[in-house]
Amino acid sequence: MSDRIDLAWPGCNLLTDQQSSIEDSTLGVAGAWEADTNVTVARSTAQADNGVASMSMTATAGATMIARSIYRRAVPSQTYAARARLRANTTARTCRVGLRFQNSAGGTISTTFGTGVADSNAAWTTISIAATQAPALTARVVIVVEV
Repeated sequence: MSDRIDLAWPGCNLLTDQQSSIEDSTLGVAGAWEADTNVTVARSTAQADNGVASMSMTATAGATMIARSIYRRAVPSQTYAARARLRANTTARTCRVGLRFQNSAGGTISTTFGTGVADSNAAWTTISIAATQAPALTARVVIVVEV
């Protein structure tokens, strides 16, 4: 489960409240989060740290799961940071949040992850990636959450 997820550059969150916390039951994860690798994503009210809902990540096989945000416009050389609050449904796993920088056609230029942190099924855990400079040719940035 992931609750609040933020994408920041100096002074603001680039995600809307809905994209950050999945609170609107009519929208769910649509227009905010997508499956990337080995995962299905959905809005869940089973657990929440902020508000009444969170995004659930369910593995489609026994490997690492990756979910991604929709892209936000980005600028080369600007610094971006991200953080997420996660909680395991059952078994604790090492989790990371990262930034995927893309060109204007959506091709990946680079992906950088923060340090892996073990989540817990008893409490919410914050994971983050520190300020990271967007490489040349960056036009978009996407948050990736790896569990």
